[in-house]
Amino acid sequence: MKVIDYLDILIARIMIWRLKKGYGCNCETSDLDDFPEEHTTAKSVFDPGRCASCRAKEVVDWLEDYIKLIKEFM
Repeated sequence: MKVIDYLDILIARIMIWRLKKGYGCNCETSDLDDFPEEHTTAKSVFDPGRCASCRAKEVVDWLEDYIKLIKEFM
């Protein structure tokens, strides 16, 4: 394992921990599934109408996929 890969994984895990601690990431369903008509046209990346926990969960899922991708190519 390269040092840079180790650092990437470590930083991603810290970010996952911080997101889960700060936002919970514990919604049972996604706000996009519950209210699709409200989110069809996003005005900006920082859409205030979105549930913060749901958005954090999406980022956590992305980071977990990123860690899997790094491990897959080591």
